[in-house]
Amino acid sequence: MIFRIVFLLSLVVISLNIPVVLDIEKANPVEKAFVLLAAILIAMRGRIDRTLAGCALVIVFGTFISAALTDYSAFSWDLYARALITMVAALLFLVTVPREDDRDFVLKLLTLVAPFQVALGFVYGAIGIWSVFKSDSLGVVRLAGTTGPAFLAMSAMTGAVASLAYASQRDLRYLIALGANVIILMLSGGRMATAAAALGCAGLLFFGFQRNRTAKFMIMIGGGLAAAILVPLLGSTLLDRAVSGSLQGRELLWSYLNGYIRDYPWFGVGLGAQYTLIPSRITLLTGTVAAHNEYIRFQVELGLVGGLIFLCGFLALFAAMFNSPACVNRGGYLAIVLALLIFSATDNTLTRFESIAMLVVAAYGTSRSRGTSRKAPAPRRLGDLYPLPRHVP
Repeated sequence: MIFRIVFLLSLVVISLNIPVVLDIEKANPVEKAFVLLAAILIAMRGRIDRTLAGCALVIVFGTFISAALTDYSAFSWDLYARALITMVAALLFLVTVPREDDRDFVLKLLTLVAPFQVALGFVYGAIGIWSVFKSDSLGVVRLAGTTGPAFLAMSAMTGAVASLAYASQRDLRYLIALGANVIILMLSGGRMATAAAALGCAGLLFFGFQRNRTAKFMIMIGGGLAAAILVPLLGSTLLDRAVSGSLQGRELLWSYLNGYIRDYPWFGVGLGAQYTLIPSRITLLTGTVAAHNEYIRFQVELGLVGGLIFLCGFLALFAAMFNSPACVNRGGYLAIVLALLIFSATDNTLTRFESIAMLVVAAYGTSRSRGTSRKAPAPRRLGDLYPLPRHVP
């Protein structure tokens, strides 16, 4: 019960967006602390997989080697620790074999984050502290929720995939949550987030629903019809941004950061330091200090040596999960992971829990827990939702 309360509070605190909306700079560590505490609690209630834990330790070791051996004079252990918290929290979720009810709770709650942020955003707008719609550098008006269009799109992406994962294993009524998250994705205008959600959901649908083929085909048909209706009605924001082809200044960021890759090739500048590197003149042009490319960011922060150790750890972790006997939808798992890896080429996906939670969905939404818990209920069938009348003689 304590885990559920803490995990719920962690997502609520993230959705409140206290650092920006209420201008409280020190609120960000509070967000991270709640997520880390939730990760610790689910690990205590479940079981740590030793193989996965070994892979996670390799990942952390890669970051530590770079931090310990970097030549960057402005390296900060404080920044390193702050950046490491988010990563450790995510890794704890991934290496844990959770209880069945905890796993289901995580998936169900993730489906509700984006709708909650939109609803709360309208409340913020009504009291005059936030605008639920924001205009970007392309002049496109986007749904922002409480966290901004980009982060809202991440929440909706994760929520959409979590909705379909839970529907495939437990309850088809969560297809309603899938529809809500897709609509939010379209209105938020997240190009890569939408593409990642589409790839993840396609993998879950194509390789999943093995015990309910009727539902699979009905979802495919219904999804196609819904797309034909919703894209012309609600997809103008997404289409306007997609056809623009603009990188919104990302190329300036990447070109500048490549200089640090050349200057600190072996051990980088240390985990978490990338955000301190961008000068104000580039921030004025791009509106951000984030690299918007996780591969470049980790090259900058970890260098060649730390980056290779880090990469080997992640690949080993994904391979171990893929080959786990608990994984019942390997195609769906692979599709979700690939979706996030592609998304990582244009956005910072491993620094925000909204997006890194996609990996948690991949692990929990495509497996059956071997932890101790109540017996899992059988998936609801379409007939449970729309029962046919019995013939009474």
